[in-house]
Amino acid sequence: MNELVTEAQNLLSQLIRARSCNPPGDEAAAVAVLGAYLRRSGIDFTVYEAEPGRANLVSRIHGVGDGPSLLLLSHMDTVDADPAEWSSDPWGGMVRDGSVWGRGALDLKGQAAAQAVAVASLLRSGVAFRGDVVLAATADEELGSRCGTRWLLDRHPEALRTDYALTHGAGDRMVLDDRVVYFCATAERVTAELTVTITAPAGLTMLAELPNAIAEAGRLVSKVAGQHVGDTLLEEVAVVMDALAGPGRSPGEVAATAGSIHPALRTLLTPLTGATLVPAKIVSTSLAGRPSVCEIHFDCWLLPGRDRKEIEAVLDAAAVELPYQVAWRPIRGGSRSPTSTPLWGAIESFVRHVDGGSLLLPLCDAGFTDSHWLRERYGTVAYGFFPMREMTTSEAARTVHGPDERMPLSDLALQIDFYRQVITSIGNSACDRQG
Repeated sequence: MNELVTEAQNLLSQLIRARSCNPPGDEAAAVAVLGAYLRRSGIDFTVYEAEPGRANLVSRIHGVGDGPSLLLLSHMDTVDADPAEWSSDPWGGMVRDGSVWGRGALDLKGQAAAQAVAVASLLRSGVAFRGDVVLAATADEELGSRCGTRWLLDRHPEALRTDYALTHGAGDRMVLDDRVVYFCATAERVTAELTVTITAPAGLTMLAELPNAIAEAGRLVSKVAGQHVGDTLLEEVAVVMDALAGPGRSPGEVAATAGSIHPALRTLLTPLTGATLVPAKIVSTSLAGRPSVCEIHFDCWLLPGRDRKEIEAVLDAAAVELPYQVAWRPIRGGSRSPTSTPLWGAIESFVRHVDGGSLLLPLCDAGFTDSHWLRERYGTVAYGFFPMREMTTSEAARTVHGPDERMPLSDLALQIDFYRQVITSIGNSACDRQG
């Protein structure tokens, strides 16, 4: 395994150096690095470009039987980084203190490296897969997949079609008293953007008694910003609470009960009991010297199965005195996959192997991943599971999209082992290569 970790570390460092901040993306450089590794490993692949430089890599290794097909999905784009906030070059791919440092190490070039090395090492050892295994490293995940997974499903619909899929979204390990718990994302919240436009009559700014659109926008934001909307017990949250605290918990008890078990558990579960509305930007225009139109752009997260009307009811309750309109952009996410599957069983077997007696529990991702495109298009059973033991949940949350993002080499080893075991165990899906 040490040789495989070195192999993955070298690949990850090269991927980090292939800067692919989105915007603008330019994932082609990172795809070229990954493609060169696969080519050296004798693995065929196809590169699909949605636009110049917006590259997606897909490799389908055909199975020799009728086993289930599995997609290992990562993405090559990253958010940007401010070097002044980092203790090392964000695009240096440096190995220091037992970790690979750089933007994308956790999100999500580390996963791409672990997946590629796992597949390549199995093929080198003479393993043939009963069902297809698909490696995909896509573009534009950070900004909605217009040039990535969504584009592939529209333009090349067979490229990513599989029975099962694994991507990111969870894999967190928590030690809760004497229990070790791993979380696997089986669902995700609905992500939406909405704009509230407030209109006031034009007038001179010196006439303070006239209505002011910006002032009214400020009052609205102060009333609704960060408000927790609704009171719902998601099935995923119910399973977690039943396992860790016993049955019969109400939505209102989740935060306090989870906090009494572990502060990180409260952080994980509280956003999953209601919708969240967060102001992102305010833009105003004026006529005759007075702000007459003000737009408030909100980011909004709804729970799966909930309706956006509950957000609109909160806006109505804020009692804005000036006329306003609400415009929604297309919503994304809100899908879920069942846990009674061979893939769930394979993940459960793995966590028990690495942490004897540990629990695998479902989680609704507080954000969204590309899983929802696959569920909605194909009915794919898609999970987010990217296991980590050394990197804590709180440290990962601080560094993903933040300064000093890094991947511990011990976790990289864990991930390679995970993908190798899942590929060779799902539905008894592998056999010795014939001939």
